[in-house]
Amino acid sequence: MLGTRIVAGHDNLNGWVGELAQQPQEPGPPERPGGEDPASASAIALYLPIGLAVGLAVGLLADRLAVGLAVGLAVGVALGAGVDAKRRGRQ
Repeated sequence: MLGTRIVAGHDNLNGWVGELAQQPQEPGPPERPGGEDPASASAIALYLPIGLAVGLAVGLLADRLAVGLAVGLAVGVALGAGVDAKRRGRQ
């Protein structure tokens, strides 16, 4: 519903009502339902679950689940942030 806005008006029978009015807009690139371009998606979204899975495995093996998950979380975020920074440096 791009370009649609609600215009307040007055109806003599029911009081204030809203109606939809179309706004003219310039054509642009189509948007994804998620709202962002797939090429600009954060690498943290990829590396966080990988880090958590590795941290879970290490935590189970070392019998320290909370420590493994915390380390996996930190490693996943750090790897994703590093990849994002490298990607922005190339652009």
